[in-house]
Amino acid sequence: MMRISTKRIRGSALRLALALVPGLLIVTPETANAQQILTLYEVDGKAIISRDGSLVAGRGGASSPDFLIDSEGQLTILPSFRRVRAVSGDGSILALSDQGEPALSIDGNDTPLPEIGPGFGGAAIFDISGDGNTLAGSVIENGGVLRALIYDRPSQTYTILAPAVPYGDFEIPLQFNHLEAISTDGSTLVGQGNDLFEPLAYEAIKVDPEGLVEYLGVTDFSQDPPIDFAWASATNADGTVIVGNRARLSDPNAFEPWRLEGGVITPLAARGLATSVTDNGDRVAGSACFAWPCSKWRDEDAFYWTEETGLEDFAKVLEEEWGVDLGGWRLLEISDMSDDGLVLGGRAMNPEGELRFFLARLPQTVEMKLLPEPATTLGLLLGGAMLSALKRRRDPGARRPAGSR
Repeated sequence: MMRISTKRIRGSALRLALALVPGLLIVTPETANAQQILTLYEVDGKAIISRDGSLVAGRGGASSPDFLIDSEGQLTILPSFRRVRAVSGDGSILALSDQGEPALSIDGNDTPLPEIGPGFGGAAIFDISGDGNTLAGSVIENGGVLRALIYDRPSQTYTILAPAVPYGDFEIPLQFNHLEAISTDGSTLVGQGNDLFEPLAYEAIKVDPEGLVEYLGVTDFSQDPPIDFAWASATNADGTVIVGNRARLSDPNAFEPWRLEGGVITPLAARGLATSVTDNGDRVAGSACFAWPCSKWRDEDAFYWTEETGLEDFAKVLEEEWGVDLGGWRLLEISDMSDDGLVLGGRAMNPEGELRFFLARLPQTVEMKLLPEPATTLGLLLGGAMLSALKRRRDPGARRPAGSR
């Protein structure tokens, strides 16, 4: 059997060509089982999804427990004192806050993280590299200052971002910084730090494993009022694509999601939050305003952005492309997705207005099987044309080696 990854198949000519190839099974909106695409859970939480999509964790609200969902959809509620902060690439490692202390659960066995040292406390891990060896997060230093934290698991050593960064012959104080995410290959960590020249402003930052800081220039002081608050929330496999959010401190609840690649900042929506990006960087997910007025986050809906389609309401994608009946539920945000963009989860609202959790698994594969009867000449010709078309139209969900463009 040969499996070929593909996009949503939109062209009628291509669909006809595919349908006439003997032995070809296409998973499309017409053939997919809508009930297997979307699952709605009677729990509330934000999704944390392993890079391969095999394990989904949910961070419950203030009064809700965290939970785990395996690849079969089985839900496990965690004790109230165990909070999931991050999940490794294959789901074998969980970064936890266990009774307020940072710990790792490796294949079900808990291991507390080493103590950092005097003067530091409140450490938290927010992301793990693909191989599970580098962890990104934050720690509180004396006086309540938040510092970016990098933990190397093989050597059990910490790197804490210096309280100042060099700038020419000077050092400029960093009064506040933290890390939100790490690339799959572990080369790039992203988050937020105070602006070097505007002490009351905050900029998105990029950090290497040694702690070298690069400011991304997402804030914009040429506007009135200035865009003076920004952070990076996720990055792709090798750190070449970064997504995040920015706002004005004069209106701190009106965030604008953005995508950064090759030094070019692309705004994704007038208002919303970008939370995750695929391994190859061409799919972004989060929440956005699709109808106004939109004054609070519950007015937003889950979005799914691709280079091909731009910003889309994820609920409409499920309804119109895959025939999913939401039954009056709203999908409020996608808080995380797998590296291939096919497993997505986040907060939803049921018809009674209660916060709940949704998990979507998008089936986007083509299966070609060898049949006992011989293929017709027409089938072979159309099959060759189909394969050529798929090669020209690269699948945004397929992984690429780190560093490829």
